[in-house]
Amino acid sequence: MMKKILHYFFKFITNPERASEEIAEDKSGLWAGLWWVIIFCLCYSFTVLIFYLLGHVPVTKPFLLIPLERWYLIQTFTTLPVGLAGFLSYSGLAYLLYKAAQGKGDFDQTFAS
Repeated sequence: MMKKILHYFFKFITNPERASEEIAEDKSGLWAGLWWVIIFCLCYSFTVLIFYLLGHVPVTKPFLLIPLERWYLIQTFTTLPVGLAGFLSYSGLAYLLYKAAQGKGDFDQTFAS
């Protein structure tokens, strides 16, 4: 699976149109897309954990009532679920708009690409 994930990563950089077609035709494309979301969110979580350990605080006051000195610690643990929810809701909206325009794909293809 890791080989396939890296293949799509480089394919989206070099030829995004062809990569979208390939991943839409791939039966395991949904899993490749889901793994990229998880990898991205985990890398981001690791980054904000480093920010917390180094003692950084946000430059501006966040809109949530979380103490500034704990913001990055809390963000470390909320990035994955919030990131997954964001990607799923974006894919769902894109899929609904696609279907409204008489598109022929399914949700798996939309989320994967």
